[in-house]
Amino acid sequence: MTFEEHASNLGKLITNLQGLELMLRQFLCTAKNETIAMLPIGQTNVPENHLTNYDTLGMLIEKYNNEVSEEFPNFTVDASVVELRDALAHGRLFPESKPPKLPQRIVKFNRPKNGIAEIVFDAVMDQTWFDEWQSRLNEQIDKIGNCLCEHESLGFGGI
Repeated sequence: MTFEEHASNLGKLITNLQGLELMLRQFLCTAKNETIAMLPIGQTNVPENHLTNYDTLGMLIEKYNNEVSEEFPNFTVDASVVELRDALAHGRLFPESKPPKLPQRIVKFNRPKNGIAEIVFDAVMDQTWFDEWQSRLNEQIDKIGNCLCEHESLGFGGI
């Protein structure tokens, strides 16, 4: 894998994580009968709703899953994608060699306690790893999209 391919793969993961979050927010706005409107450029204040609130990805997944899990468990989203998001946002890259070559290792630590930092995410970012996460993210996005497409049969009030 080249550095350009690595950057492209990383960009795809980040874009799909953002897309997943947007779809969760759209679903929750619709389920809660909240207005979804385009945000005019230059506007500095907007009403709070599931599109504009400060919910984390984990909170959004939990709310979404609570809406669909009882009657439609096949549409629930795998919350483990939050681990990927957190690793990409807060993890550190460790080259496996000097000078740095690909693939690199991404490691995320918990807050140290008593002088020890626990490793909570550790992966080698090779092509297989990128492909597996891309596939997992696409599956989660498809679940929400399918849920939105089949909304009339689900019986959600505002969807």
